[in-house]
Order: sequence, then C-alpha cells, then structure tokens
Amino acid sequence: MVPESYLPLSLSLLAAGTFIGGLVPLLRRWTDESVSILLSFGSGIILAVIFLQMIPATFRLTGTWGGAGLLAGFIVTSLLEAELHAHRRGGSHGHGEPELHMAGMMVAMGMAIHAVMDGLVLGAGMTLDELAPSVFFAILIHKGPDAFALTTVLLASGLTLRRILMVQGLFSLATPVAAALALMLLMDMPAAGVGATLGVATGTLLAVVSEDLLPEVHRRRGRSFAATVAALMAGIAVVAVYVLILE
Repeated sequence: MVPESYLPLSLSLLAAGTFIGGLVPLLRRWTDESVSILLSFGSGIILAVIFLQMIPATFRLTGTWGGAGLLAGFIVTSLLEAELHAHRRGGSHGHGEPELHMAGMMVAMGMAIHAVMDGLVLGAGMTLDELAPSVFFAILIHKGPDAFALTTVLLASGLTLRRILMVQGLFSLATPVAAALALMLLMDMPAAGVGATLGVATGTLLAVVSEDLLPEVHRRRGRSFAATVAALMAGIAVVAVYVLILE
C-alpha cells in the first residue's frame, strides 16, 4: 500500500504531468514520427508492466480465477472501444464547424472514459507495494501523450484556447480522482477481492494499449519503423531492469 503521506503528492504530480502534456501542442508543431516514437516508448512500458508485474500479481492473489477478471476487463473495454470508435466515425463525416466541434467532443468524451479507467487501474495497482511504483510510472508516462493527442484533436476541431484549457483541466483531474476513489474502496478489501479487481483493471489496460495506443503508433509511424520498434523495446527494457532490481 502506498503511504498516505505520498498519495496527494503522487496524484498531484500525475495531474500536473497530464496537463503539461496537453500544453505541448500549443507551443510548437510536432511531426507524426516524433509522436509515434513517444507513443511507442510509452506503449512498451505499459505492456511490460502488464505482462511482467500486473498479470503475475493477479494470479498470485486469485489463482486460476485471475484469468476470468482479465478476460472480463478486456472484453468490456473492447466493446466500449468499438462503440466509441463508431460514434467518432459517425460524427466526422461533415466538414462544417458544428460537425468538427462534435467530433472533437466525442473524442474528448472517449478519452475521459479512458482516464477514469486509468484511475481504476492505478488505484488497484497502488494497493500492492511491489506494483505501486511501476504502475504509477506507466500511467504517468501514458497520460502525457494522451493529453497531447487530445489537444491536437481539439485544435483541429476549432475549439477556442479557453475551451481547450478547460477540457484539459478536467481531463487532467479524471485519473487522479478515480485513483483516489478506487484506492479508498479497495483499502479494506480481502486479498482475493483486490486480485479480482486488479485482474479486471489489467484486462482494461491491455485493451486500451492494444486497441488505442499501438494502432495509433502504426498509423503515425511513416518511414520510422526501426525507430518506433527501438522505442517500444526501450520502454520494455526500462521495466524489465526495474523488475530485476526489485527482485
């Protein structure tokens, strides 16, 4: 369990890091290749945390039933993703200002749901001492690119700077608030219950990275295939080294 004295600082750092990530596109234009490398590195970290730490911890706490939680989290999130993507496509056929605004807000709504899911993942991960640092780091490094992408979409949809900052402020708070609520709910839960929740959270995170982050990397990478692969492997290596040191 994360010490209570560190919790406000950790969640404040997460909110600030997310908001700063959302400000970056307002400062300069970034190439698709640069964004792809950043997303690849973050994806590598998340995948390594999932397979090297979260899945083993889930099975250790719940036994073979851990797979049921993983499957449930993955399936529910995957279905939700499919519905959100359908709405995004449906809202982007027109090219007028109202249609662009609607498309931008649909993307913002979808990413807000992701932010809440990230908070649930973080809250579940922070209940276990061995998982808390790496899960926090994985979520932290994932939120900056998320906020970056959100600002890019909102700029393209024609929203004013004031509205973009307002949306980013709410988006930056969603994950920390959800994490704090999840942590309070799980604090006195038996180990099996924590393990089941962690399994669902792990399946959720796996669906997000496989259906959102990696496809975005593939879409943006252009001619930089070697660079994106290297960034992905570097992210995996960071977590692998951390796990080896921890053990």
